[in-house]
Amino acid sequence: MFGLVPVLTTGCVQIFDYTGQIALTGDVYEIFERFEVNSDDISCRPVSGHRMGFCSFTPSSEEVDRLVRELALEPEDVYNPVSFPERSERSEPIPRSVVLKITGLRGEISELEMGCMTLEPFEERTSVEAYGSYGQDASIRELNLSGGSRFESLFLLYNVETGEACLQAGYGYG
Repeated sequence: MFGLVPVLTTGCVQIFDYTGQIALTGDVYEIFERFEVNSDDISCRPVSGHRMGFCSFTPSSEEVDRLVRELALEPEDVYNPVSFPERSERSEPIPRSVVLKITGLRGEISELEMGCMTLEPFEERTSVEAYGSYGQDASIRELNLSGGSRFESLFLLYNVETGEACLQAGYGYG
């Protein structure tokens, strides 16, 4: 009887991943429709065990610009670790809000390494533009979804050479 537990547990994870994929795809479609972004070639995958997922698609450069503008995404350097200035370079303590923002961004970037950065066009920094919005900086109005949930973070990676993009979304709690 206990031999069935791993099999049943694996089946449940696959069911949750499948329903997560459907929900994520629908939520990203909603965002794309809101900002008139073509979603014909979208492919979404949840990250197992996390409240996030990522979607690859091929937008025009105008659509990328529109998403960045309308979602209030900021340019991010996700390929280099975020660090605090050296103590010798500071004359004053780092404000708590800055510490929280840098700490939050480090966490979000580590999650990107489980999602968008696993895809070949985004494994390395070459020709990739990155934009993000997360936590307190997220534009709550634009990240609310019709089903009552909302995205707490969004990262958009765009390979300007290939035209491929990846949108990684993290769901908020509550």
